[in-house]
Amino acid sequence: MFDDDEDKASKTEDASEHKLKKAKEEGNVPNSKEVNNFFALFAATLVVFLAMPSFLQNMMNIMGNMFQNAGKIRINQGTMDLILFETSKEFFLALAPVFAIFILFALIGGFIQNGIIFSAKSMEPKLSKISIIKGFGRMFSLKSVVELLKAIAKSILVGAIMFGIAYYYKDTILVLTDMEISQDVLFVYYFLLKLLFALAIFLVLIAVADFAYQKYNYLEDMKMSIKELKDEHKDTNGDPFVKSRQAQIRMEKARARMMQEVPNADVVITNPTHFAVALRYDQNKEPVPRVVAKGHDHIAQKIKEIAKENNVPIVENIELARTLWKAVDLDEIIPVDLYQAVADVIAYIMKLKKKK
Repeated sequence: MFDDDEDKASKTEDASEHKLKKAKEEGNVPNSKEVNNFFALFAATLVVFLAMPSFLQNMMNIMGNMFQNAGKIRINQGTMDLILFETSKEFFLALAPVFAIFILFALIGGFIQNGIIFSAKSMEPKLSKISIIKGFGRMFSLKSVVELLKAIAKSILVGAIMFGIAYYYKDTILVLTDMEISQDVLFVYYFLLKLLFALAIFLVLIAVADFAYQKYNYLEDMKMSIKELKDEHKDTNGDPFVKSRQAQIRMEKARARMMQEVPNADVVITNPTHFAVALRYDQNKEPVPRVVAKGHDHIAQKIKEIAKENNVPIVENIELARTLWKAVDLDEIIPVDLYQAVADVIAYIMKLKKKK
């Protein structure tokens, strides 16, 4: 238990989106039983309000028919089976909407809290759930004490509400035995309706408060230590050192491919020390020169070295070299506003080639 306390003390950071998403996929989400209880009671209130009148009417019709025809019915196995079948059918038809309403509102309660979740993992057996030591730990934890106090307080308040409503109708309750059955049924109907309505108002307040508490408690349990956050970042995004090394390797490969294009260039424009841009111009393939290599500082010097080794003309033009390096990406054609300046350089190279 002390280890658990120390472990919890180190978890000072809010849970990451990745951890919360993974927990949701595993079915580990905040869940308020009070929200479910409220929707169950709300469903019961709807059932009493909407379904009970017709249910009671059907039952009274069945009982009335049985009493009216009691002298005409020959009691044997066949008639008993028929009566049982008809009664069961009426019960089923009356109760089917009731069960449908309860199922619907149970689903609504879960959906409002966490949306649609289906996780087979949450149904898998876990040894921690059947561990005697951890079981005792859960029994005497702060969470268990809070849940116990909540249950006691709720039971007292629910009992008080039920007693209050019963006391309000005490005069009618005392004379129920002297009233007609139809009057008794009508009173019970309205009494249940008011009782359920009062309890629903009480439980909606409890449900809102409990949902907020469960959400807070869940986020507290999901908190992470700084080490966990770093480890998760490595798992999801990769080790920063490895990623940096991979990026460096990709850059070196791209640079090597770029340098292989320098011998095929028609001209290298420099400023002359800091920037170098190699252009290729093939009138048969495309009418506009394309940047096949570029670089600054030591890469610019390397481009010039390769150009000299392969007899590629080098032209010094400070403004044009700097502009090409900044404005044009590798393997892109030059923009319209640089056509004239580059055309002058190409024309100059053509003249040199003709003289040779």
